[in-house]
Amino acid sequence: MKKAIMVAVMVSLATVAFSQTLEDTASIRLSGRVEKYVSIVVSGLNNYDSLDLTVDVDNLAVVSVIEKSNVREGYTVSLTSANATAGGTENAFFLGAAGGEELTYLIEYDGTPVSFNGGLAEITNSNNKTGFVGTERTLAISYSAAEAHLGNDDYHDDLTFTITAK
Repeated sequence: MKKAIMVAVMVSLATVAFSQTLEDTASIRLSGRVEKYVSIVVSGLNNYDSLDLTVDVDNLAVVSVIEKSNVREGYTVSLTSANATAGGTENAFFLGAAGGEELTYLIEYDGTPVSFNGGLAEITNSNNKTGFVGTERTLAISYSAAEAHLGNDDYHDDLTFTITAK
């Protein structure tokens, strides 16, 4: 009887030792990271660099802007006018290189009037990211040149666009 019990225990142990597992599980996590990204591209339109300053202009599109951001919290775009900054004015202006004469011009960005504070204006304040191709906007200017009767000179203003992630 002792031998029979011993043989039965050995057979049971052998069966357990040689049994196969029919299922197993393992896992892995794939991951990656996307950093915050902002981009701004500006393109001149309608002879932006050779404007006729002897005639009145109303709402002439001079710059196409593409704002691009993947920042979920949003982004801002600011605009500076070199002449408005130097002059500390609310309006941008063309400044003559030799004679110092000025011609004030008004700016609309995507249909909204722009007012500078010390030469700086916030022109976009978005609380979201843009679509994949970005958001296209237009900057247009208006001025009354006929009555200004400017003297012969080269007139200019430098505009700078800055996009910043929130």
